[in-house]
Amino acid sequence: METTVRKTQRNSNIEGLRIIAMFLIVLSHYSVFSKVNPDALSFGFSKILLDSVAIGKLGVAVFVMITGYFMVNLKFNIHRVVNIVLQTGELYYQVQHLKS
Repeated sequence: METTVRKTQRNSNIEGLRIIAMFLIVLSHYSVFSKVNPDALSFGFSKILLDSVAIGKLGVAVFVMITGYFMVNLKFNIHRVVNIVLQTGELYYQVQHLKS
C-alpha cells in the first residue's frame, strides 16, 4: 500500500501577518495585566504600548481570519471538534480551580 503525502504551499506573507497578530495579542495582554500604570508615564513610546488595549482586539480578529482561511480547505472531522471541546473544557476547569 502506497501512501501519498500532500504538500501544501506555504505563504510566508500570511504566516508573517499571523506572527504580528500574535505579538499584538501578547502586547495587549501585557498592557492589561501588568502592574505599570500608563497614566503615570510621560507621553512616549512606552505609554502608547501600554495604553494599547484596542490593538489586541485587532490582533484577535486578524488571527481568527487567517486561521479560518487556512481551515477552509480542511475536511470536517468530528474527532477534531471533540478534541478541541474536551481540551477547552479541561483548561476552563483548571483555570476556575486556580482562581479559588
